[in-house]
Amino acid sequence: MFNRSIDFLKRKWRETLLVIVLVSQGLLGVILGIQLFYRAGVYFLDAGYYIYTLASENFGQQPPAIGDAWGSTLYATHMLITPLIITQVLRIFVDEPLNFIAFLGIQNFILSVAGAMLMMVSFWLNGVKRNKLILPGIMGALLLPFTNVGLGSLLYPHVELIGTSLAAIAVLLFALRWNAVGDRKIFVVAIVLLVLGLLAREDIGVHLAVTVSSAVVCSQWRNLGKQGLIRASWLLGAGVAAVAVLMGYQRFFADSKGVFALTYSGTPAYAHITSVWYLLDRAMHMLSSRLDLLVGLAAFVMAFFVLRKREYLAFPLAMLPWLLLNLTAIDPAKNSMGIYHLFPVVLYATAPVLALTLSGRREEDETTSPSRGSVPMYATYGVAVLSLFLGGVSAAPTGGGSILTSLLRLPPISPAGITATHTAIEDFAEIGIGITVDDAVMAIRPVELRDTPLIPVISDSGDYNSALFFPRYYLGHKGVRQLLKGWSDANRPITVTCLPGGLVRLDAADPELLPMEQTPERKFDRALRCHPFPKD
Repeated sequence: MFNRSIDFLKRKWRETLLVIVLVSQGLLGVILGIQLFYRAGVYFLDAGYYIYTLASENFGQQPPAIGDAWGSTLYATHMLITPLIITQVLRIFVDEPLNFIAFLGIQNFILSVAGAMLMMVSFWLNGVKRNKLILPGIMGALLLPFTNVGLGSLLYPHVELIGTSLAAIAVLLFALRWNAVGDRKIFVVAIVLLVLGLLAREDIGVHLAVTVSSAVVCSQWRNLGKQGLIRASWLLGAGVAAVAVLMGYQRFFADSKGVFALTYSGTPAYAHITSVWYLLDRAMHMLSSRLDLLVGLAAFVMAFFVLRKREYLAFPLAMLPWLLLNLTAIDPAKNSMGIYHLFPVVLYATAPVLALTLSGRREEDETTSPSRGSVPMYATYGVAVLSLFLGGVSAAPTGGGSILTSLLRLPPISPAGITATHTAIEDFAEIGIGITVDDAVMAIRPVELRDTPLIPVISDSGDYNSALFFPRYYLGHKGVRQLLKGWSDANRPITVTCLPGGLVRLDAADPELLPMEQTPERKFDRALRCHPFPKD
């Protein structure tokens, strides 16, 4: 048995390595999620919002009225059906937020599968032999999760990425089936994944429609034919139908109001665009923020001019409306396309592959004239993936490399430590009156703390006697410092208590008559020493 296993590994070492990379990416998602939630502290928006929904009993319909500051249902903002289904299934095994953390691992695994398939299918369509496809697949599976697409969805936890990843895998499976690879099972699996992808968020259908449209425009018309148009039409129809159903539900049943205007168009629509210079300034900001994306786009554009194959333009054409939308967005975070805002890229990148396969004919089957050249699309995909990878691991704010290394350097937490953290938060919540917490604590137990105000929004420190927070919270402690200053100015004795995980509790007693020697800076430094940052 042992010898047969060794022989198998010798013959299938590439395939084994690919599987190891894929599984490792899923495990990395879980590890980073645990470190973020229980060691560093996670921002309540949007992760805690999702967790509140996951912990509710009516599947996203319960308004998350956190600290009297919330009131709209999750569906009024986003229709996240697929993530809700997956996390509710995971809830059978683990409670929130661990089911959400497990979801992050699954999402990262699916992204790595999409990266591997994108590289392997694009190589295969350009005549690379099957026994040479595994190493490109390893490259895609290894690099794509470390781009801003992957790291943004892990370090600032979001769930949208699973939708475009599933839809991208479905498009690639359709491409394989249309090139007579495999049996009907591939087609059935592709349909299932496409449906799950379209249900992951209400606008995934828009991105699918953009991808298909750009692929049709950039296809070789003489090869597209009736069959290619039919394939493109039902993919386009699936995207439009999904958008109509999900957004229709939001509009008529979830009372959704002005979500697009809030972050993109503004009110009145695009009144913030006052001159051409404003747009030019925004364009320069986007260029400087997203060089990792633009290098990949430039590689495809240059390949179009050099090799004279319009399939190369499908990816840039699919990106164009997304770039324009973010260029004119009223929200600066959208304009820089930072954090997780690049999530459609995974699906858009399938557009050149789709453009080559709508006709059902492999590129190597065509007669290549000297003036048109060959289409080594794998070269441009390699440049694009490598560029996105370098952008993802760069320093913040444009990349998440420094946050990633900071999380991995923190000491791991045991299952007993996780349980102790939950217990500490639940015991704190039972105090009920005069307590406040930071975003990171709220994200772990938003139901138990639903009537507890967040530290950054409180106005009078005199109304509060206790606070619970994460000293390693990477988005800052301005509210905690202000709270300590208010207590110190009121001459209230402050006690710092180190708790399990990454927690610290602050308690303020009644004011003393005589001045005390305590200072808010000294108390804050004492809190930081509870869970010190790793030394360089």
